Amino acid sequence: LKHKTKANSYRVLMRRDQVLKLCANHRISADIKLEFMNEKQLRWLANDCSEGGPSTELLAVKFRHAEDAKSFHENFTFLFAKSVIWSCD
Repeated sequence: LKHKTKANSYRVLMRRDQVLKLCANHRISADIKLEFMNEKQLRWLANDCSEGGPSTELLAVKFRHAEDAKSFHENFTFLFAKSVIWSCD
């Protein structure tokens, strides 16, 4: 999600498939390192706010198709680069 008023500020908001419970809610920032666990799974460390206040969490996501995981990784990396460039100005 893109922030409505802050330029180059992006957030990850993820809900569980069946119950739609919020399971990830954090800003994409310079300290996040996204890595593949395998071709369909990714993980990263972030200050997550899905359970109230911010806490450092190791988050993981599993996709049905490898193409979806690749697309998520590409978009995440693109937005990460935009937020890092903006924060360095």
